[in-house]
Amino acid sequence: LLSIPFGYYSTFVVEAKHGFNRQTKKVFFVDLFKSLLMSLVLGGLLIFVILLIMEKMGPMWWVYAAVAVTGFSLFTAWAYPVLLAPLFNKFKPLEEGELKTQVDVLSEKVGFNCSGVSIMNASMRSSHGNAYFSGMFGKKKIVLFDTLVEALTPKEIVAVLAHELGHFKLNHVRNSLIRGTVMTFLTFYLLSLFLPNEIFYKAFALDGVSYYGGLVVFFLWFGLVDFVLQPMESYLSRKNEFAADEFALKNVDDKMSLAQALLKLRKKSQAMPLTHPLFSAMYYSHPPMVERLKAMGIASMKR
Repeated sequence: LLSIPFGYYSTFVVEAKHGFNRQTKKVFFVDLFKSLLMSLVLGGLLIFVILLIMEKMGPMWWVYAAVAVTGFSLFTAWAYPVLLAPLFNKFKPLEEGELKTQVDVLSEKVGFNCSGVSIMNASMRSSHGNAYFSGMFGKKKIVLFDTLVEALTPKEIVAVLAHELGHFKLNHVRNSLIRGTVMTFLTFYLLSLFLPNEIFYKAFALDGVSYYGGLVVFFLWFGLVDFVLQPMESYLSRKNEFAADEFALKNVDDKMSLAQALLKLRKKSQAMPLTHPLFSAMYYSHPPMVERLKAMGIASMKR
């Protein structure tokens, strides 16, 4: 819970320093209150269920705990666009016009079962632009940031959207969910191995075996494992980004529209166009701009 206010404040300060922040103090504190409340309710409920399973379900508790966490993740993925996102932002249907027509054509072309396109008032907090799709089962909804609509032409917006749809059509979302589920089961299995060992607790000055203490200590320690695995996750993410770019180029009429959109968004966000390969391998989930342009076959272009 302490990380939430610190995270909000640091983001607020950094965004303001570089001219991205559009958030008022009122919106900041309202967002903070809602986030803390959601963490207390949802996070508290999940931890309660996990601890109850650890105490009551015997040696195979880790299987039930992993199933509970996976179920919780699926529930929040469904609930986010329906229940959670509207608590923070307002959404309105995209009006009829050139953009709506091009989005509908793209959705039909790639076989995306779209239930509607909405504009989100992201500009009340930041000048950053983005687009995403939501929905777990059946038809899915496309969401465009109003900042994205302001910054790009309809063709460029459709190209960005084609990239996002590429993640869906190439099963990147499904594969990420599968990897996350496997890691959840592996994590709880490892925790079940460590729990009976008293040295595991004494190293952190705790008195004997404790489900509560074991849960805290293990996930503090597991942060190191996550750090070691980060380059692999970054590699897979960057690989998916290149594949989604390729998918977008195959499904838009103007092949240069994606590059133009990315360049505009890079300039608007002041992102570094190039970085050292080792730094990129460790920390970047998206390839640097120069690498993406080269992969698209664009040798040079006005920035």
